[in-house]
Amino acid sequence: MKKNLSALLAALYLVQIFLVLTFKFMPESVTADYQIPPLAYFLFGFLLLSVVLAVINIIRGIKAYMASLYHVGMNDSFGTILAFKIGLVPFFLINFVLWAVVFVIGAFNPFMMFLWIFIPFGIGYTYLMLLATSAYTIPHIIRLKRGGHLTKRQCVFHVVLQLLFVTDVIDSIIFYSKYRKHNTYRF
Repeated sequence: MKKNLSALLAALYLVQIFLVLTFKFMPESVTADYQIPPLAYFLFGFLLLSVVLAVINIIRGIKAYMASLYHVGMNDSFGTILAFKIGLVPFFLINFVLWAVVFVIGAFNPFMMFLWIFIPFGIGYTYLMLLATSAYTIPHIIRLKRGGHLTKRQCVFHVVLQLLFVTDVIDSIIFYSKYRKHNTYRF
Protein backbone atom coordinates (compact mmCIF):
# COMPACT_ATOMS: atom_id res chain seq x y z
CA MET A 1 0.00 0.00 0.00
CA LYS A 2 2.73 2.47 0.93
CA LYS A 3 4.56 1.92 -2.37
CA ASN A 4 1.40 2.46 -4.43
CA LEU A 5 0.35 5.57 -2.53
CA SER A 6 3.91 6.98 -2.52
CA ALA A 7 4.19 6.48 -6.27
CA LEU A 8 0.77 8.10 -6.76
CA LEU A 9 1.76 11.07 -4.60
CA ALA A 10 4.99 11.57 -6.57
CA ALA A 11 3.23 11.21 -9.94
CA LEU A 12 0.56 13.75 -8.97
CA TYR A 13 3.07 16.40 -8.00
CA LEU A 14 5.12 15.70 -11.13
CA VAL A 15 1.99 16.21 -13.24
CA GLN A 16 1.52 19.63 -11.69
CA ILE A 17 5.18 20.56 -12.12
CA PHE A 18 5.21 19.55 -15.80
CA LEU A 19 1.85 21.23 -16.38
CA VAL A 20 3.21 24.54 -15.13
CA LEU A 21 6.53 24.10 -16.98
CA THR A 22 4.78 23.15 -20.22
CA PHE A 23 2.63 26.27 -20.21
CA LYS A 24 5.44 28.48 -18.97
CA PHE A 25 7.71 27.51 -21.87
CA MET A 26 4.91 27.04 -24.41
CA PRO A 27 5.43 30.36 -26.24
CA GLU A 28 9.14 29.68 -26.61
CA SER A 29 8.68 26.13 -27.85
CA VAL A 30 5.86 26.68 -30.32
CA THR A 31 7.29 27.11 -33.77
CA ALA A 32 5.80 27.81 -37.14
CA ASP A 33 5.04 24.13 -37.65
CA TYR A 34 3.22 23.90 -34.25
CA GLN A 35 5.23 21.10 -32.70
CA ILE A 36 4.25 19.77 -29.29
CA PRO A 37 6.72 20.97 -26.65
CA PRO A 38 8.94 18.17 -25.31
CA LEU A 39 7.80 18.84 -21.74
CA ALA A 40 4.25 17.99 -22.79
CA TYR A 41 5.30 14.37 -23.37
CA PHE A 42 6.45 14.14 -19.76
CA LEU A 43 3.20 15.76 -18.68
CA PHE A 44 1.09 13.21 -20.57
CA GLY A 45 3.27 10.35 -19.31
CA PHE A 46 2.94 11.31 -15.66
CA LEU A 47 -0.75 12.04 -16.17
CA LEU A 48 -1.28 8.54 -17.53
CA LEU A 49 0.89 7.05 -14.76
CA SER A 50 -1.12 8.84 -12.07
CA VAL A 51 -4.41 7.56 -13.52
CA VAL A 52 -3.07 3.98 -13.64
CA LEU A 53 -1.78 4.24 -10.06
CA ALA A 54 -5.10 5.70 -8.88
CA VAL A 55 -6.98 2.77 -10.45
CA ILE A 56 -4.56 0.31 -8.82
CA ASN A 57 -5.15 1.97 -5.44
CA ILE A 58 -8.92 1.87 -5.92
CA ILE A 59 -8.72 -1.84 -6.77
CA ARG A 60 -6.63 -2.43 -3.63
CA GLY A 61 -9.25 -0.54 -1.63
CA ILE A 62 -12.00 -2.74 -3.08
CA LYS A 63 -9.96 -5.82 -2.16
CA ALA A 64 -9.60 -4.41 1.37
CA TYR A 65 -13.37 -3.96 1.47
CA MET A 66 -13.92 -7.54 0.33
CA ALA A 67 -11.40 -8.74 2.92
CA SER A 68 -13.26 -6.79 5.62
CA LEU A 69 -16.45 -8.66 4.73
CA TYR A 70 -14.75 -11.95 5.52
CA HIS A 71 -12.69 -10.58 8.44
CA VAL A 72 -9.48 -11.31 6.58
CA GLY A 73 -6.87 -8.63 7.10
CA MET A 74 -4.69 -6.72 4.69
CA ASN A 75 -2.78 -4.92 7.47
CA ASP A 76 -3.31 -1.39 6.10
CA SER A 77 -2.78 1.15 8.86
CA PHE A 78 -5.35 3.94 8.96
CA GLY A 79 -2.63 6.31 10.21
CA THR A 80 -0.66 5.71 7.01
CA ILE A 81 -3.72 6.42 4.88
CA LEU A 82 -4.36 9.60 6.87
CA ALA A 83 -0.78 10.75 6.27
CA PHE A 84 -1.22 10.32 2.51
CA LYS A 85 -4.56 12.15 2.59
CA ILE A 86 -2.90 15.07 4.34
CA GLY A 87 0.00 14.86 1.87
CA LEU A 88 -2.48 15.35 -0.98
CA VAL A 89 -3.94 18.57 0.45
CA PRO A 90 -1.41 20.81 -1.38
CA PHE A 91 -2.11 18.90 -4.61
CA PHE A 92 -5.84 19.57 -4.33
CA LEU A 93 -5.26 23.25 -3.47
CA ILE A 94 -2.93 23.77 -6.43
CA ASN A 95 -5.27 21.80 -8.67
CA PHE A 96 -8.21 23.99 -7.61
CA VAL A 97 -6.23 27.17 -8.33
CA LEU A 98 -5.14 25.89 -11.77
CA TRP A 99 -8.69 25.02 -12.80
CA ALA A 100 -10.01 28.32 -11.40
CA VAL A 101 -7.48 30.13 -13.61
CA VAL A 102 -8.69 28.14 -16.63
CA PHE A 103 -12.28 29.09 -15.78
CA VAL A 104 -11.43 32.78 -15.34
CA ILE A 105 -9.42 32.89 -18.58
CA GLY A 106 -12.38 31.42 -20.42
CA ALA A 107 -14.83 33.76 -18.73
CA PHE A 108 -12.96 36.98 -19.52
CA ASN A 109 -11.71 36.09 -22.97
CA PRO A 110 -14.42 34.76 -25.28
CA PHE A 111 -11.79 33.35 -27.63
CA MET A 112 -10.49 31.13 -24.82
CA MET A 113 -13.88 29.65 -23.83
CA PHE A 114 -12.83 26.41 -25.54
CA LEU A 115 -10.70 25.78 -22.43
CA TRP A 116 -13.92 25.09 -20.53
CA ILE A 117 -14.24 21.73 -22.28
CA PHE A 118 -11.24 20.59 -20.20
CA ILE A 119 -12.86 21.47 -16.86
CA PRO A 120 -15.00 18.27 -16.64
CA PHE A 121 -11.88 16.21 -17.37
CA GLY A 122 -10.00 18.07 -14.63
CA ILE A 123 -12.81 17.50 -12.16
CA GLY A 124 -12.98 13.81 -13.10
CA TYR A 125 -9.21 13.44 -12.73
CA THR A 126 -9.26 15.15 -9.35
CA TYR A 127 -12.17 13.03 -8.14
CA LEU A 128 -10.36 9.87 -9.24
CA MET A 129 -7.44 10.92 -7.04
CA LEU A 130 -9.85 11.47 -4.14
CA LEU A 131 -11.25 7.97 -4.62
CA ALA A 132 -7.73 6.52 -4.63
CA THR A 133 -7.29 7.37 -0.93
CA SER A 134 -10.94 7.07 0.12
CA ALA A 135 -10.96 3.52 -1.22
CA TYR A 136 -8.66 2.61 1.67
CA THR A 137 -10.58 4.53 4.33
CA ILE A 138 -14.02 3.11 3.60
CA PRO A 139 -13.05 -0.51 4.51
CA HIS A 140 -11.81 0.78 7.87
CA ILE A 141 -15.15 2.48 8.47
CA ILE A 142 -17.01 -0.71 7.57
CA ARG A 143 -14.71 -2.73 9.80
CA LEU A 144 -15.52 -0.46 12.76
CA LYS A 145 -19.23 -0.82 12.03
CA ARG A 146 -18.93 -4.61 11.96
CA GLY A 147 -17.03 -4.44 15.25
CA GLY A 148 -19.93 -2.59 16.84
CA HIS A 149 -18.11 0.73 17.23
CA LEU A 150 -20.32 2.56 14.72
CA THR A 151 -24.04 2.51 14.04
CA LYS A 152 -25.33 2.04 10.51
CA ARG A 153 -26.19 5.75 10.32
CA GLN A 154 -22.68 6.76 11.44
CA CYS A 155 -21.16 4.35 8.94
CA VAL A 156 -23.17 5.79 6.04
CA PHE A 157 -22.39 9.34 7.19
CA HIS A 158 -18.64 8.68 7.30
CA VAL A 159 -18.66 6.91 3.91
CA VAL A 160 -20.47 9.87 2.31
CA LEU A 161 -17.97 12.30 3.87
CA GLN A 162 -15.13 10.22 2.41
CA LEU A 163 -16.56 10.75 -1.07
CA LEU A 164 -16.59 14.58 -0.88
CA PHE A 165 -13.70 17.00 -1.29
CA VAL A 166 -12.35 18.65 1.86
CA THR A 167 -14.69 16.68 4.13
CA ASP A 168 -12.72 13.50 3.44
CA VAL A 169 -9.60 14.88 5.11
CA ILE A 170 -11.49 16.50 8.00
CA ASP A 171 -13.47 13.31 8.58
CA SER A 172 -10.32 11.19 8.40
CA ILE A 173 -8.58 13.32 11.05
CA ILE A 174 -11.59 13.23 13.38
CA PHE A 175 -12.19 9.55 12.67
CA TYR A 176 -8.57 8.62 13.35
CA SER A 177 -8.35 10.62 16.57
CA LYS A 178 -11.60 9.14 17.83
CA TYR A 179 -11.08 5.49 16.89
CA ARG A 180 -7.33 4.97 17.07
CA LYS A 181 -7.71 3.56 20.57
CA HIS A 182 -9.59 0.64 19.07
CA ASN A 183 -7.44 -2.05 17.56
CA THR A 184 -9.97 -2.38 14.76
CA TYR A 185 -8.62 0.53 12.73
CA ARG A 186 -5.82 -1.80 11.67
CA PHE A 187 -6.81 -4.88 9.64
